[in-house]
Amino acid sequence: MTLPSWLWTTQEKEEVDFLVSEGGKPLFMLEAKLADTNVSPHLIRFQRTLNIPAIQLVNKSNIARKIRNGPSSILVVSAADWLCCLN
Repeated sequence: MTLPSWLWTTQEKEEVDFLVSEGGKPLFMLEAKLADTNVSPHLIRFQRTLNIPAIQLVNKSNIARKIRNGPSSILVVSAADWLCCLN
């Protein structure tokens, strides 16, 4: 079973909204933004540390792009578009 862990925070007060894991192993992380399409610096840092997929959901329509983050990439996408694909 896959369960989210809400608001993952470091001692330095950096946070990511959701870290989805299974059996204690992180699978991917999500950051939710109202309108900001600039990638969260915390999301960039955590992805580099954990080496897992990262997604920034934005409450704006017609947003879909990938941002390179070293060997990985971060998906910045409209929340409604990404969420409607979940079954």
